[in-house]
Amino acid sequence: MLRVLGLLTGWVLLTPLALVIYLRLGGPFMSWMAPAAGIAISVPMLGFFTLAGIAMIFFSVRSLARQADDF
Repeated sequence: MLRVLGLLTGWVLLTPLALVIYLRLGGPFMSWMAPAAGIAISVPMLGFFTLAGIAMIFFSVRSLARQADDF
């Protein structure tokens, strides 16, 4: 269960990057996007969240691919 939560957390950390791509493609800005937009405005924060999301997904997939010994 913890491995799946790590995978989901990784995808959530990639949300600001997805928002930047969405807005660069011409998508309309909606008020519920404001929390992710606050992170996406700051380039260092956007970079950190992107790298952390990729790392979370990498380690979660790696641990899910291993044989589970914790029954």
